[in-house]
Amino acid sequence: MEPGAELRSQAGPGPAPAPFSEILRLVRSGQDVPGLHRPSVTASLASPTPSRLARRPKPWERPRPAEPPQP
Repeated sequence: MEPGAELRSQAGPGPAPAPFSEILRLVRSGQDVPGLHRPSVTASLASPTPSRLARRPKPWERPRPAEPPQP
């Protein structure tokens, strides 16, 4: 049995995916795409929270590993 086959058999066949042209038509016309979760995102006027983690150094800010001596 191939990996993941057991999960697919328990879940059953899903709905057939819509063709790309149909999804493109829905998006261009401003309609909702079926099966797509649309989160409700609103802007906040609150001040941003300070970072809790230290900033990661950029690659050029990291210490270089010791290079082996050249013969």
